[in-house]
Amino acid sequence: MKIKFLYIIVSLVAVQSVYCQSLLDRKINYTANNISIESAIKNISLQENITFSYQGNRNNLKQIISIHFNNAELRQVLDVLLANTGLIYIE
Repeated sequence: MKIKFLYIIVSLVAVQSVYCQSLLDRKINYTANNISIESAIKNISLQENITFSYQGNRNNLKQIISIHFNNAELRQVLDVLLANTGLIYIE
């Protein structure tokens, strides 16, 4: 059985900080209630001026979630968003 993965390739649209901080280390605030994972990712993309690219089956992104993050690393947010979906992200 082939296992299909969704690769979320995170790329920076804006210039990174002087310290060359990894995009995944960026601190963000985000709250959402009863929305799809895909919508949450789109909202974060707009809020943080980040581009997410998808490859593979996106059906698992239709799951409905509620999340709240305050000053959390983008890496932590993506870990929670993609938990139990079988999907991964790469930078």
